[in-house]
This record gives sequence, C-alpha cells and structure tokens, in this order.
Amino acid sequence: MKCKKTSVAAALIVAATMGSAASAATIYATGIDWTNNGTVGSSNNRDNKLNALGAPDGQFMSLGLVGAADFTFGQDFISRGTVWEVTFGTRASYLETAEVLLSYQGSNFVKVADIGNASASGSNFTFNGRWDTLRLVDTTPGSSPSTDGYDVDAVGVSPVPIPAAGFLLLGALGGLAAMRLRRKAA
Repeated sequence: MKCKKTSVAAALIVAATMGSAASAATIYATGIDWTNNGTVGSSNNRDNKLNALGAPDGQFMSLGLVGAADFTFGQDFISRGTVWEVTFGTRASYLETAEVLLSYQGSNFVKVADIGNASASGSNFTFNGRWDTLRLVDTTPGSSPSTDGYDVDAVGVSPVPIPAAGFLLLGALGGLAAMRLRRKAA
C-alpha cells in the first residue's frame, strides 16, 4: 500500500511541475532565414544572423533597411510574443521600426503588430491562432539616421501548451515507472 501511495504522489508532483513550467515558459527562436540585402555592415557582428537566436544577450543582427527575416521556434506557438532590439545612443534619435507577421505551415503571412525600438525591455505584442513562423520586416522611416534598420537581439513567443490529458498520461507513465523500479529493488 505504501508503494502505491508513493507512486501516486510522485506522479502528481511530476504532472503539477510540468504543467506550471509549460504554461509559464517563453520559447526563443531556434532558426532564422535571412539574407543581407546589402544595407547591413559587419561592425558589432550585426551581419551574423545567428546573433538573433536564443534568449536576449546583447548580441544582435540587423534586418537591413526594408530587410526581412523569418524566425522558427522548433514548435508551434500561440498568443503572445516579444522582440528585443538593440540601439546604440539615444533611441528617440535613431528610430527603428518593424512589422510582425505570422504564418502557419506555409500559409500567407498575416500582419499582427508594428513594433519599434522605444523600449530596451522589448516590444510585446499579442495575437490569436496557432503559428509556426514569425517574420520581421524593417519599416524604419527614411528620416531616421539608421543605416541598417531594426536590430534584433532575440524573439520569444508562447509555446502551444500540452493538453491536460497529456499531463495525466505523463503522470500515469511516471507512476508506472516508479512502481516498476520499486518492484525491481525489492
């Protein structure tokens, strides 16, 4: 009887832990499709597209004036996103802007937001539906002294949550595994 109680308790703890972690997580871009359109120089390594992958770290890539980049995350995403931008000097003096568009399985891109470099903590936006690709298109105005457009440090989105039934299944499998290990140990 003690073995059963221990296994059930372990399964509930695993399921609860996984549920809270999955719902609160932000996933960061793991893939990028971008080509330098000739307006991005190499200073500060801003022509390295890999700088825009992963969590914000101060490393960045520039979209290029009127340039674009497609970001993928290794899984589908929903509801909210954040793009972190890097600007040297006064942000108000170097206005840089971009459009955010989304696509799912190769469908047409849908515009969901306009973002800018006003905040060092990132531009947040929300949207509806399930998506797998996020596109940023530079819309920096010609009146800005920026020579290479919007600078991307990181892109983060909300993952599609694992359904509650998935947590129950994982908890049950964990409980069965714990029972099997206890039987082998006895």
